[in-house]
Amino acid sequence: MLKLNRVKGERLIIGEDPEKIILEHFGYSIKDDGSIEIMLGITAPNDFEISTSSGIYSKPTQQHNSNDRRQGKKLLIARNVGDKVHIGESVSVLLAETAGSKVFFGIDAPRHIRIMREELLT
Repeated sequence: MLKLNRVKGERLIIGEDPEKIILEHFGYSIKDDGSIEIMLGITAPNDFEISTSSGIYSKPTQQHNSNDRRQGKKLLIARNVGDKVHIGESVSVLLAETAGSKVFFGIDAPRHIRIMREELLT
């Protein structure tokens, strides 16, 4: 498992075109019961199914605007620390912990799938 952290607005790129997955951290909040809810944006190819450890199954549904060059659609989802999100058949993301403004992600993927912080690609 690869463990990476992101602050609000930062993205991780998993894989390469045309099957690139973009994971974006939109922030988090502390709920009344003390649990932490993390807001994620997941951009994936249209045929990728996304499921969570709590049994939610979905496909990304929000189409990007025409001047966004990324392929696929975006799913906005709120999950708690400790939850896993499964993307496609071979990638899973654990919402491991928070510290200050950072969220730590644990990513399981086959060795041949590249995982990069977006700022390293520019």
